[in-house]
Amino acid sequence: MRLAGQICCVCKASLPPEPNQRPGERYCGIPHINVHRLRHTYATNLANANIDSLILKDLMGHRSLSTTARYFKLNDTTVSRGYFSAIEYLRQ
Repeated sequence: MRLAGQICCVCKASLPPEPNQRPGERYCGIPHINVHRLRHTYATNLANANIDSLILKDLMGHRSLSTTARYFKLNDTTVSRGYFSAIEYLRQ
């Protein structure tokens, strides 16, 4: 809940109290970003940069690779690059 007189940490606009807005949501229209979302972004960016999954697991501090796998989503380019790389390997 906001109190009158609070200031947005991004655009420095004065924030009126708005009880219907989610806690942490920015008045200036910038979406709420939390540490958990940043962890997903971190994992996704590294996974799509072809980092080894075991290294990513260690960097994120997970015990299990299955936990780490829930944090990232491979984009289509990464999947197709992996596919064509495997096909090329099989042709040799």
